Amino acid sequence: MTTNPMHQFHVYRIGPEINIAGVDLSFTNASLFMLISAILISTLLLFSTREKKLIPSKIQLISEMLYIFIAKMIGDTAGKKAKPYFPFIFSLFIFILFCNMVGMLPYSFTVTSHIIVTLTFAIMSVYLLASGLLCSLHPLSQSRESAKGAKTSCYLFEVARL
Repeated sequence: MTTNPMHQFHVYRIGPEINIAGVDLSFTNASLFMLISAILISTLLLFSTREKKLIPSKIQLISEMLYIFIAKMIGDTAGKKAKPYFPFIFSLFIFILFCNMVGMLPYSFTVTSHIIVTLTFAIMSVYLLASGLLCSLHPLSQSRESAKGAKTSCYLFEVARL
């Protein structure tokens, strides 16, 4: 009996079916592997930043190398003006990396193989970029100051800082 190689891309429900207003919000194997990736990322970053040492441990060295690699990549490609977007780009890069690495394990599921996941990432990225650019270029946002005295480029970013 031969197995079908396309079976690895099948999304199936885990647990009860949840329908709210005609939308299926059930927990699936894709959700499970996204959760596993998020837990692995949180574990890595929490354990690596628990004890900050001058001579780093192996796990601290891995997280510092990831941070420096992504910061240098953003600095080389987008320049210093992209620094406000670093947390978003870092989170997105690490999440995609871990989803792909978990998907390489035998009998696992690759979340990023589905177009809806990559489409959602693309829509979030375009929205963030467009809203950031529009807010920074708007004439009314240039003269506004926040409660802390620092100039803000947009109300959205001011709310995010609170």
